[in-house]
Amino acid sequence: MADRITIADVAAAAGVSKSAASRALLAQPGVSDDARQHVEAVAARLGYIKDVRAQALKAKNTKIIGVFVRSVRLSFYGEMIAHLQEHLEEAGFSLAVGTASAGTTPGDVLAGLLGLRPEALVIASGRMPEAQIVPVAQRLPTVLMGRASTSPSIGSVCDDGRGAEVLAGLIAHAGHRAVGVLHVAAEHSTTLHQRSTRMQRALTEAGIDTVAIPRAAAGDHPEPDILARCLDDVSVIMCPNDPTLLSTWEQLTALGVRVPDDIALTGYDGIGQLASPVLGLTTWRQPIEQITAATARQVLRRLTGDSPPERIELPGDLIRGRTLPTYLPLG
Repeated sequence: MADRITIADVAAAAGVSKSAASRALLAQPGVSDDARQHVEAVAARLGYIKDVRAQALKAKNTKIIGVFVRSVRLSFYGEMIAHLQEHLEEAGFSLAVGTASAGTTPGDVLAGLLGLRPEALVIASGRMPEAQIVPVAQRLPTVLMGRASTSPSIGSVCDDGRGAEVLAGLIAHAGHRAVGVLHVAAEHSTTLHQRSTRMQRALTEAGIDTVAIPRAAAGDHPEPDILARCLDDVSVIMCPNDPTLLSTWEQLTALGVRVPDDIALTGYDGIGQLASPVLGLTTWRQPIEQITAATARQVLRRLTGDSPPERIELPGDLIRGRTLPTYLPLG
């Protein structure tokens, strides 16, 4: 395997000093446009790749924003990253995105991101405990995106959660009297745990009996045995996000249960392909574009001044699909 091309190789091939080549590739002052273009052309021809870690160690301002997301496989987080990147790149920043895999912990990912010396941090996952974030937030501008903060040192931008009450009201208006709620433990996701708890509370306040259906130990789907046992007791299952709605639907189909004829379903998020009318999910749309724009604004304000952490909640809207029929109660 060929040796990695270094800045010294670029400088030698371009006929300039190592420091001049470095300044040219970093677009720093003191280098003419012709010289910069010449060095860039030589670097491209040689296949030179910038060492981001080395540059971060040397630079006072890295222009890097660290972003931790739960999973890049879910369209919700993909949409988040795309919109956030658009806003922050306009301001001259790059994103360094990290996500925990099966062999890593959120703490491992956080340590890796901090090793890049980001100027700010965005946490878009309910899997990282807030207690783990506070020490970082006390020395680095930190914003939670998609979940609410309870710490004065951490900013947050999220939806206002009102979808739990709206969906519960819709279920009550349709005449349902016993509803299952897919319950997510706090150690799996703080955000989904709070949402499923809020859904259950809203149903209870509406006079509806509830059955908690725990999430399986592995995967974003209900515990199969408990789901099968409660089918005769409930007519609707509320899911804390759209991916869990889809996995619940798949399990019901495998059991010979028809959606919505036998069991109705509701979700949460309303983002990406899962919001397509082809699927027709009844769900709550989070205002993802507004959330990412407000997150970017808060990050930039905190980087350019003494703006304190803000807690911002934004309203979403109902998507009335086919998975919850809108018939009125009989009698």
